[in-house]
Amino acid sequence: MPQRRAFIVGAAACAAWPLAWAQSWPSRPIRFISATAAGGAIDATARAYGEYIMLRTGQPVVVEARPGGQSMIAAQAVVSSPADGHTFLFAVNSALTQAPLLLKKVAVPEPEKAFDMLAGFSPGPALFLVKKDLPARTPREFVELARSQRLVIGSIGVGSRAHLVGAQMNKLLGTKLDVVHYKGAAPALQDLAVGTIDCTVGSYAGSLSLMQTGRIVPIAVTSGDRTPKLPDLPTFADAGFTQPAFRLRDWLVLAAPAGTPSEISKRMAELIREGTDTPAVIAAREASAVTEKPLLLAEFARALAEERPVWQNATRDLGVTLE
Repeated sequence: MPQRRAFIVGAAACAAWPLAWAQSWPSRPIRFISATAAGGAIDATARAYGEYIMLRTGQPVVVEARPGGQSMIAAQAVVSSPADGHTFLFAVNSALTQAPLLLKKVAVPEPEKAFDMLAGFSPGPALFLVKKDLPARTPREFVELARSQRLVIGSIGVGSRAHLVGAQMNKLLGTKLDVVHYKGAAPALQDLAVGTIDCTVGSYAGSLSLMQTGRIVPIAVTSGDRTPKLPDLPTFADAGFTQPAFRLRDWLVLAAPAGTPSEISKRMAELIREGTDTPAVIAAREASAVTEKPLLLAEFARALAEERPVWQNATRDLGVTLE
């Protein structure tokens, strides 16, 4: 009988251990490792939520930018960290999804298994933008122009939305678009503003100042639905173009190394839910024209499972590869 009592007590202690760990979490600064350069949508989202998490937990939240390698540099750094709830990944889902298809050596070949997905944030609408003197102001006018002459589209990386849109237009619509890859959205937008390239796909937040000064012109939304910020701007579907790359949905992903205690993951997700309605986060969402609230845990995992094959199939079907 003493042995049975000891077993029961031991089992109860083991069951209580994750909860006790979660209650003492965090015990040191939290790191958000960002897979993109500072200054973009991920950086703004991570810092806005980090501010709230710091206020609620009393621990600093440090945002570290580690761009490059189809997000694999940041992903590897997080996977290599202890799964104790103090290191998290902020990345764009499409880059994680595309990496196994595009890289010969992949640091994290199965991101869906290497990470526990905690939250997914909408990056806001993706806009198709042209230089100010391009004689095209609608999707149809652009397609006709790109069929008649060679144009250059700026992309923020192999397998990115702009790359897939350009490849899709060439293969399915008969356009003559040359794709030029940039290390980030900002240099692509600057080159568009001075006329070095003819078009690109950019975020609302990143493009706003250049749109307001008339240096670049939005002609369509490429990410599905219209945006309330630009209610008169059509989608490609509105113009009759319903090909897959015009309907891709993307996410900003918050993920923890696989094996992170579930109570900590749940607590982080709860902090994200609470922080969504704080002034700093509302301001960040407003700046990016984001209307949706984040999806959390299982709900987000289901959404990713639906979107992952859409991106991968588009990449395979269009023959997109690393040059």
